[in-house]
Amino acid sequence: MNAPRHIDRKGWLYALAIPHGATPLIAAVAFATTSNPLWLALPAGWLFFLLPVLDAIVGTETRSIDAATRRAWAKRGYYDAVIHLAGLAYGASFIATIVTLTVTTDLPLVFEIIYFVGAAISNAQILTLAHELGHRPDRLDRVLSTFFTGLVGYAHITSHLY
Repeated sequence: MNAPRHIDRKGWLYALAIPHGATPLIAAVAFATTSNPLWLALPAGWLFFLLPVLDAIVGTETRSIDAATRRAWAKRGYYDAVIHLAGLAYGASFIATIVTLTVTTDLPLVFEIIYFVGAAISNAQILTLAHELGHRPDRLDRVLSTFFTGLVGYAHITSHLY
């Protein structure tokens, strides 16, 4: 008897990885254009408020995805595109975080701390994405893995994956 085929009704949510990775970048650009330091709370607000609320609304996926479904996803290219774009968003956010915290010197300390904490936690997630890309057989994925880990001074971690 065949197991029931997994129907992914929440797959579109994977696309949220792109704005998730870009929250420090969005905050930095919004702050640079408006000079309103409240924008710097965006990464922390997303991570500690909006994301948990969304998680509670969506709920937990309790079933594992079968191998046939994984292969079908790979053929569609949607998940690869999301992963690559999210990685680029993380990379741009990491650079924006460094620039924002380096160039902006007249901010109240509380805004610098809020932005730093939210951006640091968000940007640290690039390591998970990069590590998973390093396990893939595709050369582009491995190059992106090395680049993303290199952004945070951790490119040597990918040497065991090749």
